[in-house]
Amino acid sequence: MNKTWFTSDLHLGDDRIGTKDISTNLFFRPFETVDEQNKTIINNINKLVDKDDYLYILGDVCYSKESVYLLEQINCKNLYLTVGNYDEDKIDLLAPYFISINNDYSNKFVNNSEFSDELLEIIMCHYPTRALLYLGNNFENKLALTGHIHGLWKVQRNMINVSTDAWHFRPVSLEQILFCRNAMLNYYDKNVFPYN
Repeated sequence: MNKTWFTSDLHLGDDRIGTKDISTNLFFRPFETVDEQNKTIINNINKLVDKDDYLYILGDVCYSKESVYLLEQINCKNLYLTVGNYDEDKIDLLAPYFISINNDYSNKFVNNSEFSDELLEIIMCHYPTRALLYLGNNFENKLALTGHIHGLWKVQRNMINVSTDAWHFRPVSLEQILFCRNAMLNYYDKNVFPYN
């Protein structure tokens, strides 16, 4: 059975990877070289995501136009992109690698039968603030997946950051997403989130 995976903010080709020199306080990413960063992220995807699985990338897939070719190294053939700020200037170059490209957000309906009988709408948007707009005031049977903020936070009420930085440079499976959703609804107490 094909699995569904999510990630964002791969920033393939990004040279702002940080440094071992702690005096600079720059720790964008813990890699020695851009090549190590690219290989780690792509290898992690290829280890987890099978060729016929579905991989949703919620923006910022490549840092530059010159790095788009790195997508050829991803084995999964069912790639979907929701555009992030680093994708806007290279849509034409990215298009051949993706089944679909959505400019602002996309949604997917999944049966959450492992934890409940609900049909869950998963809203995918690169930007957390826009994802909140699409969620609206009614969080029932909705969950937003987002990126853009790298590893700033992982889980908010009814929102999960799927940035590769937040998940140890690996994609997140739908099963992991549903597990987190179940914890949000049934196990986190009223002291976890600052609002109801």
